[in-house]
This record gives sequence, structure tokens and C-alpha cells, in this order.
Amino acid sequence: MEPVPVCPMSDIKRILLLTDCAGCSEGAIREAIKLSSRCEAALYAMAEVSSNPDYEMISPHDFQEMERQTAARLDSIKKTAQRCGVACEVILFHGESPYNDVVQQVKRLNIDLIVIERHEYKGFIKWLMRGVVVNIVGVAPCRVLVVPKEARIEGKKVLIATDGSRHSMAAAAEGVGIAKRLGSGIIVLSCVGNSGGDELSKAISNIDIVCKMAEGISSVETLTPVGRPSETIVEAASTKGVDLIVMGSYGKTGIKELLMGSTTEKVISHAACAVLVVRDRRQKSWTGINSISKSYLQ
Repeated sequence: MEPVPVCPMSDIKRILLLTDCAGCSEGAIREAIKLSSRCEAALYAMAEVSSNPDYEMISPHDFQEMERQTAARLDSIKKTAQRCGVACEVILFHGESPYNDVVQQVKRLNIDLIVIERHEYKGFIKWLMRGVVVNIVGVAPCRVLVVPKEARIEGKKVLIATDGSRHSMAAAAEGVGIAKRLGSGIIVLSCVGNSGGDELSKAISNIDIVCKMAEGISSVETLTPVGRPSETIVEAASTKGVDLIVMGSYGKTGIKELLMGSTTEKVISHAACAVLVVRDRRQKSWTGINSISKSYLQ
């Protein structure tokens, strides 16, 4: 008998799928529908037609055609979800600021998880679309799952990247919870900037905290690689057969947090697997492993 699919994440009641309706969001669509089904969560599919009065006046036919294609794409997503037994509400939005519009919809609908595709464009378009994804991750008040087109979350192995910050500890608790629900093995990684000294001791301490959370998981591997954090995370995910990376978000407040958040940005941009970005939902410094476990491992 096939095991009953379980919801891998905690407190997932409403999922928002963001699509640009360009025919390249198959990975995000697939994973959003699958999560909605497993978690019995409401699914919303949102696409935005940029509102520009000058453009609408100069070329109304082109604007109307863009709007028609976007609506048709949303309808196609809705029908795909229905075939999988998932009800899907579509949202066609007109606005000038996609990041603010996303936040407004997330707050209005009380969204728990945003699912968005990482585009595989090249050159300037790749840079532009990467900025869209990264900015949404930066402003979103909830968890964000970024899915490359070919990526599939199968629960084989979860990589948890930690630097000891409150956001990475929230991410670690989320990643451990996912691994326990799916019966996955985990890799706990904390990067070392040089070959020894205080950085190595700090990395080992970060890993020890996560390993205490992971009690009961049969396969736990730890890594303290030397190098740039984003590169070591992406390389480990690729060589270790990881299908989900879980890491923290630093948001867009303060120079230090913005610079440290660039690691998350680079991992999102280069990892072949899905990346779940987690922000500390309490918005206060964490106070130890007991409070982390009670808040997140439910």
C-alpha cells in the first residue's frame, strides 16, 4: 500500500503561486499544486499585468492582448489544479509596483507560503528576472519557495544552511520539521571563511544547535566547508543529491543584513534544486533552542 502523502511544512493553510504567465513556470505550478493537495491548503494563482497609462494609450490593442494571454494562462493553471483535485482562485492584478502588490495580496489573503519560479533566462533578461525574484523574497512577510523549472521536491535530502543568526535558526527549525515529516536525511552546513580559528568554532557551534533539533532523524551529515557561503551551499546541494535547500532571509533592513542576505540571493540564482527561504516569524531575536523548537516544530 502506498504511504499517504504528508504535508511537509508546518502551518500551511494558504499558498500563493506567482506566475509571469510566460510559459516557464511549470516547476512552480507543479510544486504549488502538490503542496496545496498534501497540506489541504487553499491555492491562489496570481499574475500581474503592469499598468502603464502611456502604454495603454499608445498601444491599447497590445495591452489588451497581453491581458487576454495572462487571463488565459491563469485559467489554464486553475484547470490543471482542478484536475489534481485542488481548488484554485485566480487573481489578475493591474499595478505599477509588483513587490508592493505582492505584499498587499499576501496580507489580504493571510498567505503562509509564496511559490515562485526561478527563470532560466540569459544575459540582461536573466539579471532583470533574478531581481524580480530576489525582491519578492526580500519584501515577502512569509516563507517563499523558489523553484527552478526542472526541480522536484521528493523528500530525499534536505540541506540546512546556518550561520547562527535568528533567521537561519528559524530556517533550521523549519528544515528539521520538513525532514521529520518526510523521513528525509539532512545535511547541516555552516561555512567557514578561513581554515581555522574562531570562525571554525562558531560554525561547529551553529551545527551543534541544529543537530540537537534534529534528534530522531536517522541520517544527519554535517559540513563546515571553507569558501564563499553561496558557492559552498550550491556545490554541496549538487554533489549530495539534495532536492531542497532551506535557509534564512535577512530582508531589506540595514546594510549588514542586506550584505549577508546576498548569500541567499546567490543561492537562489544558482542552485539546481528548490530553495525555501524562511524569515523568523516572531521578528525578535531567538532566545534558545527550546523556544525555537516550540515555535516551529509542531
